[in-house]
Amino acid sequence: MRIIHGVPDPESAKLPDGSPTPPLDRNRLVSYKNRLFVLVLCLSGLIGCADPVGVDRFPDLDPVFSWSEIVHEVGENFRGVWGASADEVFAVTSSGGTILHYDGIAWTGMESGTTRSFYAIGGTSSSNVFAWVTGGRVRHYDGIAWSEMVNETGHSMRDIWCASPSDVFAVGIYGTIMHYDGANWSMMMTGSRDSEWTRLMGVWGTSADDVFAVGTNGRIEHYDGSEWTLMASGTDAYFRGVWGTSSSDVFAVGLQGTILHYDGTAWSVMTSGMSYGLEDVWGTSPSDVYAVGSEGTILHYDGMNWSTMESGTTENLMAVWGTSSGEVYVVGWGGTILRGQR
Repeated sequence: MRIIHGVPDPESAKLPDGSPTPPLDRNRLVSYKNRLFVLVLCLSGLIGCADPVGVDRFPDLDPVFSWSEIVHEVGENFRGVWGASADEVFAVTSSGGTILHYDGIAWTGMESGTTRSFYAIGGTSSSNVFAWVTGGRVRHYDGIAWSEMVNETGHSMRDIWCASPSDVFAVGIYGTIMHYDGANWSMMMTGSRDSEWTRLMGVWGTSADDVFAVGTNGRIEHYDGSEWTLMASGTDAYFRGVWGTSSSDVFAVGLQGTILHYDGTAWSVMTSGMSYGLEDVWGTSPSDVYAVGSEGTILHYDGMNWSTMESGTTENLMAVWGTSSGEVYVVGWGGTILRGQR
């Protein structure tokens, strides 16, 4: 397993004269770093220095990140990641029944109680976590231990999203959609509208009566609290993930670099600039969205355009999740876990 993480290193900054930096607040520290940066450019002849170096007319630079890589012997392919907070993160693999937990310091293995493959994980808190296993089995974590839940469908589910402890949605093969009401799992819909081989691969919503599900053949379903209806996507793409910030700002990603956006009225194609398959999407705001996929692909949307980020790996990346404070976790094949931090 590889865990790659970035940590700001503001202590590396020094004053332009080389003397140790006295205790400073963050704004003053960044200002000194800006001045040092401009001084270096001036000495290199890359820019002119008509203005004094000390003039604060330059925008603050982002903090310096130092990247490190920790290599472990665990090499299973990760399929899903979800967390309740920055120090309560869970990741599941596609073989061996492996579940890892991050407590803010280290990733450690959990006793899952199964050797089956996991497909998806989600929850509402660190003591209410659901993980779907092959064969339609569901594991639940109550903050102490994982246990099996009763589910009689036998259908393998591919994604899960939780509106609340009593409104949990899961989607999977044969167009199956399951709902958990806090006590029992029940079937909401099964069987495709046009083919029994249609799969639903991603689910997300703003509330229990505003849920989106995406899958094969360009399929996008919407739930309004009463029934599921088919939406017009305008494509036959194989969607793998869906996420949004509101009912009028939803992103769906899929194979061949497909990205669609829903503005509350219609779905439209976005330009991703690449043809690799995209597996999942997540963000913190309309101008801070991440999509991950094949060959180490990570795309970022800034509210205007999608651009490629350097991930440091060529492994297939399968899932992304993060915190509102900006910590982003990406998991993928070969035991890969990436962590990005502002």
